[in-house]
Amino acid sequence: MADLADIEAMEKQGASQFDPVRFQFIKSLFERSNTARPAVASILQQKAALALNDFKRDFIADGPPAPDQADPVASPLTQLLATLEQRANHSDQGLQSSELSLSDFLRQQEKEVLSSFDSKRSSKPDSSNPGELNSVRLFRESLVKLNSDKLVTQVISEGPENPGPLNPQALVIKSLATMRELSPDYLNRFVSYIDTLLWLEQASAKVRPAKARKKTKRSRKY
Repeated sequence: MADLADIEAMEKQGASQFDPVRFQFIKSLFERSNTARPAVASILQQKAALALNDFKRDFIADGPPAPDQADPVASPLTQLLATLEQRANHSDQGLQSSELSLSDFLRQQEKEVLSSFDSKRSSKPDSSNPGELNSVRLFRESLVKLNSDKLVTQVISEGPENPGPLNPQALVIKSLATMRELSPDYLNRFVSYIDTLLWLEQASAKVRPAKARKKTKRSRKY
């Protein structure tokens, strides 16, 4: 991969006079890659290498400029660009590192949340379903969101017309509407949680009468 040594070699050949602004931009990319973080440095080096290859192709095709054709303003302009770029690099290093650390922190949080869900799913392996396609997962999640939104809309539409300030149904409707406005994803999880509790309650209600009937039959025998 190209580096500052290639830049200096081309500068001795007069490449800095061929296109001063473009040459200084490529040089600044290599300089910034030496002081940036490893992840950012790799991106800057790749970008600088591609730009340098294009510059070499144009420089070789057109040839170095003759001494009498050199622009007298090129040297001061190059120095000015170098000074401005150096100051901008020093002033942006702290801000760039803070932005990257924040994005890394958010990615880490996202990975932790996803890994927690994956660990819960992997605790109950299913040999019949070794893996789920992303398209299927997205379709399933969209159906859950759509059903949750329809359910909340139905609950709100069926609310009492003139409820009191402490009416339980009105308080539930207000809470659901607020959750849907602030965080639809949290609302989907909440509705799924309530739906699971209702299913468990109905299942336990069906089991209890059956046990009671068995006890009455045994008491009759005695």
